[in-house]
Parts: sequence; structure tokens; C-alpha cells
Amino acid sequence: MNTKKLISVLLIAFLVLTFGSSALTQDLSGIPGAFVDVGLGLRPMGMGGAYSALATDEHAARWNPAALSATKDPSSGFAWTNQFAEDTYNYISLTYPGLTEVGLGVYGIANGDDVYSELTVGIGAGIGARKMFIPVDNLHFGLAFKYLSTSFGNDEDGGEERTIGSSAGYGLDIGILYQPTNQISLAVVM
Repeated sequence: MNTKKLISVLLIAFLVLTFGSSALTQDLSGIPGAFVDVGLGLRPMGMGGAYSALATDEHAARWNPAALSATKDPSSGFAWTNQFAEDTYNYISLTYPGLTEVGLGVYGIANGDDVYSELTVGIGAGIGARKMFIPVDNLHFGLAFKYLSTSFGNDEDGGEERTIGSSAGYGLDIGILYQPTNQISLAVVM
């Protein structure tokens, strides 16, 4: 596949996923969820979140599932933070490069208390283009499926007027990673 065809395919995929995503979104409960992201992971946050092209470590499943197939070694990470002495955030991630240009990763984020809590659990897989019989070196594709849930209003002090509820949803992240040289990495995550 030549470069022009590859760029055309990537552009079409981006447009379809960008403008077609509203048809895939559905709120089944009528209750909104915030899914707070405080930014977990020292390296990703040290780069201000500009991390999808470099995520070849334990954060790959969360930041760019395509990077799972570019990961060389198994890795894991854990974080705990207490935001404003009220909200605790727990984060765990594991990445395993199973075979050449194939990798798997999982992660979980739990935060909150009885008043408001959120849970995100994700699992991702990445595969190199050569494994898909696409003759392009250092091109990787990935998918990550995530489950998100939230509950709120379980505070007894809120009285009868408080809003009580819970909500859950699913998400799908699609990632592409291309590393033409050791110094250049390009990524798209949707």
C-alpha cells in the first residue's frame, strides 16, 4: 500500500468516526455521568497529556491502544492520590507484549466516596500492520473497550431534596501509531 492510499484510508476513517460517533452515542438512563479525569500517570501528566504517540509503557491501553503492539517489555503501574483532601483516585495499569507486534493491556480507575463515585475499567489490544498483512513497518493499530459507571447522592446529609442515581456506559477507543524513525512518532486516537 503506497503512502497516498494509506493517508486516504486514515483520513476517511477519521472523518467517519468523528462525524458518525453521535449515532453511536446513546444515554440509556437519562442520568449524566461526569467521568472525571484528573490525569493519572507521571510521564503522561509531565507531558501535559500530549502522550498518545509515546505510550509504549503501562499507560498504553488508556492513552493509545495501538502502542500496545509497540511495547517491548511487560510493565505495570499504580497511583493513589487524594484530591483536595476529599476525593481519592486509584489507578492501576498492566501491559503485556504477548507476541511480536501484538500486545494486551488493562487498566482501572476508581475514585470518590458515598456522595459521588466513578469507576472506569478498560482492556485493550494492539497489533502491528505486518501481522495484518499490510506491508508497512512500524505502523500499529489498536482497540480499547472500556466500561464506565458513576453513582451519586448517597449522602444522608443531603436531605430529601438531593439527587440520587447512577449511570453506566461503554466506550471504544481506536488508535493508530506510526513510527517512521526512532525520533518521530505520530498517533491518532479516537
